[in-house]
Amino acid sequence: MSDSLTKINQLKHIESFIQTNLYKGYIFIDKAGEIINHFYIGDTPPNVPLISPSGMTILKPNNITAELTVAPNAVWEHFLNPNSLDQIATSYSKNLIDIVSILKVDKVTRVGWRNYFVYEYDSIGDREQSLKKFSVEEALKAQAASYSFELKNFISTLSISKISKNDQKQTPAILIDIDTYIVHDKPGGMKEAESELIEIRKAIQSPELLEKINLLIK
Repeated sequence: MSDSLTKINQLKHIESFIQTNLYKGYIFIDKAGEIINHFYIGDTPPNVPLISPSGMTILKPNNITAELTVAPNAVWEHFLNPNSLDQIATSYSKNLIDIVSILKVDKVTRVGWRNYFVYEYDSIGDREQSLKKFSVEEALKAQAASYSFELKNFISTLSISKISKNDQKQTPAILIDIDTYIVHDKPGGMKEAESELIEIRKAIQSPELLEKINLLIK
């Protein structure tokens, strides 16, 4: 178990995407200006390079978020090199609550959180040995693998692919893509969505997921 924890601690969290799908959110078209006003920093308006009836994107609405997109059917945020999952969850939850309060939308159909991690190897040989288990024969070398499974009360897709880091050594690594989400058969309430975000965060940090990641990278 200690070896497993050592490997997990070497993961580098590089990106996150969180999205909540809204139900009957087309009121956005009338409320876009109010949302833009909400994201003023002092007297400085937010950077809004794109706005149309299909949605709008705000670049760097705060010092945590790289992009925030508000559309009739979703509130989506993109985070680059975040400090922690907790920081992301807190920032996104606040923005989501503020935005749906402006829109007066109280139903959601899906909540999802996607994370990208990088795991580095000491050598190409070490990485090839790790990925050897995915190949059906020597001549067919696996470049990527993807799995879907239940994680707590959510569906999770766990994928890995070979990469080389953009550094002087071209460090051999794998990109780990974890997409965890829940889809509602019937639209759920905002309180339910807030609770689901909390539970998804716990699921992403759970020993069950860490064990599955370790099976792929060891």
